[in-house]
Amino acid sequence: MIEKIFAYFLSLLGIMMSYYFYLKGKSKKVISFVYVNTNLQTKNHPSIKIYYNNKEVENLNRLVIAFFNNGDLEVRNNDIPHNKPPLYS
Repeated sequence: MIEKIFAYFLSLLGIMMSYYFYLKGKSKKVISFVYVNTNLQTKNHPSIKIYYNNKEVENLNRLVIAFFNNGDLEVRNNDIPHNKPPLYS
């Protein structure tokens, strides 16, 4: 009886491990990004005015974005949709 339970357990373990390694070995394309937002200047005093493109702004920040491929496969130019530009706000 114990041999049957042990055999079923090993079979189930083998099926679960094969599925895990199948998912782990599957190739994928993943575009990821990281960003750093740096505060360059804030309006702390009423007599200080900050302008960008001839418009007054309250805070001036610099945003640096780095895109990279976090997957296993090469991301080609035709993988990126060109009819919809990326949205940002």
